[in-house]
Amino acid sequence: MESVSIVKEIGQWHQKFGHLNEKDLKKLQAQNMVYGMNFKPNDTLTDCKVYIQGKQTATPFSKESKNRSSQLLSIIHSDLCGPMRVESIGRSFYFATFIDDCSRFVNVYFLRSKDDAKSAFLEFKAYIETSCTEK
Repeated sequence: MESVSIVKEIGQWHQKFGHLNEKDLKKLQAQNMVYGMNFKPNDTLTDCKVYIQGKQTATPFSKESKNRSSQLLSIIHSDLCGPMRVESIGRSFYFATFIDDCSRFVNVYFLRSKDDAKSAFLEFKAYIETSCTEK
């Protein structure tokens, strides 16, 4: 026979049920929906650090850069994503994005492997150098 540890505190049930709220925990107990759930009916949840952190909101990023680059290709923002579970029509499993901070020019490259990221960047760089230079 397996040994079953009995949880007696509402705070432990709160954690076990993925930080379920007090009202619903008490409802589960009142309807005998969970074996061994036997905390006292007048028990209350104390402050849960994880729950409080989850409720916090982050300050949004400013839409305007405070220190935007004044020179083409001096700052490039990039991201590489993948592998995707499903192959694209072009047989790619990855994609890379490149953004030139000065011009704000953006391009997305679909890649068959991560190894293709370097050639995608060089293509992006060449495009910026030929298309965005002042004539």
